[in-house]
Amino acid sequence: MTICYFGDYDSEYSRNRILLRGLKENGVIVLECRSQKQGLKKYWDLYKKHRGIKNKYDVLIVGQSFHSRLVWLAKILSSKKIVWDAYYSFYDKYVFDSRLISPASLRARYYWWTEKIACVLADLILLDTDEHIKYFSNEFRVTREKFRRVLVGSDIDFKALPEKNSEATFSVFFYGMYTPLQGARYIIKAAKILENERNIKFIMVGSGQTYADDRKLADELGLENISFFSRRPFMELVMAMVQADVCLGVFGNTPKTKRVIPNKVYDAAALGKPIISSDTPAIKEIFVNFKNILLCRPADPADLADKIRELEANDALRSRLGSGAQEIFRESSNSKVIGRQLLETL
Repeated sequence: MTICYFGDYDSEYSRNRILLRGLKENGVIVLECRSQKQGLKKYWDLYKKHRGIKNKYDVLIVGQSFHSRLVWLAKILSSKKIVWDAYYSFYDKYVFDSRLISPASLRARYYWWTEKIACVLADLILLDTDEHIKYFSNEFRVTREKFRRVLVGSDIDFKALPEKNSEATFSVFFYGMYTPLQGARYIIKAAKILENERNIKFIMVGSGQTYADDRKLADELGLENISFFSRRPFMELVMAMVQADVCLGVFGNTPKTKRVIPNKVYDAAALGKPIISSDTPAIKEIFVNFKNILLCRPADPADLADKIRELEANDALRSRLGSGAQEIFRESSNSKVIGRQLLETL
């Protein structure tokens, strides 16, 4: 099979990188039709690039992007089936998760209608969890038969990485965008609860919407057991995870929190790390509490602190959770398996 991967997508963004790698690992020929130009130049550039390959592929996939308008362009340019990797809803992200746009605003309606029309035009829509499929189907009034779940997964080669150093401190690692979904403030409050347990240290990497407020909270609490770092290249994050004793997922209480399994959870699973994350419907689609993950109540720093204590005190539990998580990676969430499942769907 030959696939046209189409749009203004970032080929190094984890979602696109993993799907592209997974398809190629399964023998698919991928023709990338991609433009990084801005404004109307982008559409002209994509038109010219597509014209040269329009008769050379079987299916067109619109790669994950920051808007849905390119589904419209793909439908105009191509006579083949159109698959849209929606990944998640930007209408939901800006209006209800980040709360940056009022639901009553014209901009909110614009986001809703562009995603609604993209859903209508696409022949198949890819999302990362069944909870996201449920949301899209209900919100945009689209039949569920039009959707397929394709996991986020990870493409980390854990076999090529060094072993963890033996250190006296117990390292709790978080990376991600500082948004309400992530719930960084609850990690900071958990660190306050654990501040007298001198061997437990937190490392938090990232930036974003709530970063200034979260740093202010940490300063007000006078915390000395957290080290904050700005965004880092992906391989630096991987090396930091290798040295961590526990990796953290998401802890917010927004509707979107209940629908996602973030990249970092799969990355930690690939490395065989014990993971703590919020108990949500999405996470339980793949993971099982006390078998391959440790779940806590959302937006509850006291429960998160208790779970960190439990893992710090129990070597056998950490080992079991890490091994179970790595088994999830091997069986269902590495790039080759994801690529094979997507190829079978196509």
